[in-house]
Amino acid sequence: MGVDTRFDTPSCVFWSYPEEPHLTVIVRDMPDTDAAIRVVDWAAPIDTTEPAEEPEGWSGGRAGAGLVPDREGSLYAVQKDDRAVVVFTNQDQSLKAELVAKEVIATLGL
Repeated sequence: MGVDTRFDTPSCVFWSYPEEPHLTVIVRDMPDTDAAIRVVDWAAPIDTTEPAEEPEGWSGGRAGAGLVPDREGSLYAVQKDDRAVVVFTNQDQSLKAELVAKEVIATLGL
């Protein structure tokens, strides 16, 4: 596991056997709601992802492997108010990224 401490809430990267990260979790406290939405739009562009509405009160996008150009694996990205949570994984299904995002949100009390 690696931790990027350049941010107030560090991002975490989990490694497995391939060279690319197995899982990357990014939590961002932004100055306002619009900035949090931009984080989600960067990670999960609306024209190439499906809506994500979990957990309750959070919204964003999700995509399985091969659906977002220039990205490997799947993703789940949501925001609520001025917070954004983004999970990238080298797995094919976005369900795994969603489960991690939900656990992060619950564990951090977001």
